[in-house]
Amino acid sequence: MSSYLVVVINIGFAFSVGSLFVIIIRRFNTTRAEAATIQSTLGGVLLCSGIFFGALIHKTSVRAVSLFGSLMVFVGFVSSAFVTSPSVLIVTLGVIVGLGMSPLLISSVSVTAKHFDGHGQLLVILSVLSTGSATGGSIYPFIIPWLDDLYGYPGIFLICGAVSSNTFALVTLWAPVEQPSVKTKQTATTGHHKEINRINVSVVTVPDIRLACDNSKFKIDDIASDQADNQTRTEPSSNAGVNGTMQTVDSLDNNILTGPKSTDLTLRSSMHCLFRNKVFMVFVAGLAFALPIINIFTAFIVDLYQDRGSTNKEASFGLIALNLCGGLGRLSPGFIMKIPGMTTLGVPIIACVLLGIGIVCAVFVPGISLLILSSCVIGFAIGILVASINVTTASLVGTKHLGNAIGIICTMHGIGTAISGHVAGYVRDVTSGYKLPLLAAFGTVCVALAFMCISNKLQAKISRGETLSGETINVPV
Repeated sequence: MSSYLVVVINIGFAFSVGSLFVIIIRRFNTTRAEAATIQSTLGGVLLCSGIFFGALIHKTSVRAVSLFGSLMVFVGFVSSAFVTSPSVLIVTLGVIVGLGMSPLLISSVSVTAKHFDGHGQLLVILSVLSTGSATGGSIYPFIIPWLDDLYGYPGIFLICGAVSSNTFALVTLWAPVEQPSVKTKQTATTGHHKEINRINVSVVTVPDIRLACDNSKFKIDDIASDQADNQTRTEPSSNAGVNGTMQTVDSLDNNILTGPKSTDLTLRSSMHCLFRNKVFMVFVAGLAFALPIINIFTAFIVDLYQDRGSTNKEASFGLIALNLCGGLGRLSPGFIMKIPGMTTLGVPIIACVLLGIGIVCAVFVPGISLLILSSCVIGFAIGILVASINVTTASLVGTKHLGNAIGIICTMHGIGTAISGHVAGYVRDVTSGYKLPLLAAFGTVCVALAFMCISNKLQAKISRGETLSGETINVPV
């Protein structure tokens, strides 16, 4: 629950930054390209620093890094209330707040994943957690214009900073979770083994084998056999005959899906496994093209509606519709994955198809009603895509690599986000319309869809026991 509220308060603001777009233009009398740079910097820093904070969490602790992030968000909000130029706002709102939100985003996913057991349960929980950004994204568009009317520009950031200070209390609940290890016990008395307590070892096989490392390099049945040997290794040692001693042997803590124990997993080995995972890396390439589209819509949707003749209030409803449907989309992946025959990467493929349809409709449909409908389709697709970052990644790499994997994805996403906002704003200023930026976004989604399909094909080959070189992996049946 604390993770969910952290996402609502902090990441929800990042998804509502479009509500500030017109306010910033009016406050500083700036162009759309300059205003978009502020918002793109927030998204870019939030995401690009993900790989750094993922490694820092791995080296230190979730709680310590999250407390640092909470402090950065608070300082960034309060200082943004007193800036006098958009250049300084880029630093306070873009860099400082972005650096604070990044560890909160990664930590909320990482700490939540460690508190739930079971692959199916984890996917549903991560889908629910993803709705937090949509919840916050639906609340802030009401609050920000209301605060602007009551207190003006400074009041927006001072009160948002006060709200964000609650994050300090929430992240203190994020205590590290120690996974209990199952042990087999051996009792020895006077040279004779009085009793040996063993646990039955059963090999559980799954049809969709997902390894964090490159599957073409291993024989899965050999890995399972070696692990089983470690499980049953309870023979007495040479000094087992000492009276009154008890020996314990660690059982199989690891499994072939999630890799070694967290205590044995170094940052270097985790990164090495992730970069060798071809399915995951192609999936990351697809996300690198698809996710920057989110920044374009969250930043420009209010201005897009006003370009079509809407009032400021109607434009705010467009952003709310985008985020509400995004919340429904974020709930979907965990349940879609339960459909028989649905592959792990089928979820982002569906999202890319829906996103492309929504963008085309937003370009060509007449009238505000149809534009709101297209915003709902886009929001639902964005929701599925955002949730697939957690759900699909957890399925591909396992929970032990999840923090570092999310960091890699966020970094790639951040690079695209930092570029896309400024470019789209500049094109809008030059062409006096959003038709060309939206058509470019549609082309980007098509590229992302191609990468997702390639990744899905690679995973299908691995699931059938094939590798790209034509070798066969002996999957236990």
